[in-house]
Amino acid sequence: CSSLTLVAMGCANGKHGAVVGPHHVAPAMQSQQGMAAPATGSKVFLEDACGEKADAGVDAAVPANNGDCGTIGADQWRQRVTRHAIAGDAPPLHIRVLTCNLGTLPAGESSISTLMTMPDMVGFQECSDVSKVLIDQGLTAKYAGIRGPHSLAMVYATSDWESLGSGAEDVAVDEVEQFKEARGVQWERLRHKKSGKVVFFMNHHGPLRVNSGGRSGGPVTAGSIVRMIFRNVQLGDAVVLVGDFNAQPGSQTLRELERFMPRVVSSVGYAGLDHIFSPQQVVASERLAVGTGLVARLVM
Repeated sequence: CSSLTLVAMGCANGKHGAVVGPHHVAPAMQSQQGMAAPATGSKVFLEDACGEKADAGVDAAVPANNGDCGTIGADQWRQRVTRHAIAGDAPPLHIRVLTCNLGTLPAGESSISTLMTMPDMVGFQECSDVSKVLIDQGLTAKYAGIRGPHSLAMVYATSDWESLGSGAEDVAVDEVEQFKEARGVQWERLRHKKSGKVVFFMNHHGPLRVNSGGRSGGPVTAGSIVRMIFRNVQLGDAVVLVGDFNAQPGSQTLRELERFMPRVVSSVGYAGLDHIFSPQQVVASERLAVGTGLVARLVM
């Protein structure tokens, strides 16, 4: 077995999306949770189809995998998902992104408290009907809603942005001890009407129990998220990942994601489960009242 598979891609037995138990996670990956995202001077630990570990430098050529799983080299990731420099003759574009779990809103509050901040795009969790949210708050003229699986939803400001396509995929399942449902991601490619710049915006609600990463464990769940980004992002897109991850800083899920993208802001209240990841520069962030949202202003 000479083909290599990136463990963080969450693959097993040469198949995409296989449910992998924690015992399948390579020891090398478990011991390197605190590593920086693939960056100059760092290492990416690979595992071949026989479970043999290989230490491949970031700039090393990684052979193509003959199986269905595929191999994503660190250079490939950096080239496709990276911070994009601002052209000298172009003004910077500032975008406001927000994540909010509607199920955590204090009694008597409503989603309007989050949308009053006038974000460009929002990822909602525990949102059973995003159309009703927009209609009830009189916001249908300003925002368009996209319904996702497992009560995920997104909205974006239609005056400034247009959709280039969306999708969704399951990435995890709750542990048996606290089972509610499968967990997924949804994404949308949004183009800024004036500048033409594109944001790849992804929303996620993580599995229970908190910090477990679900039945397959944190590294596999994080790897599934990374794989969905890599498969669907287009060269030149600015990537933003938001959500209630049901994982706190220091958990295996977040530490694995941080190998690929910086975590730019996290919530403090409500157990610190809400996070925003992006390679883009953060110029401001705001933690709204407990349970009402997390906002970041990014520049691209």
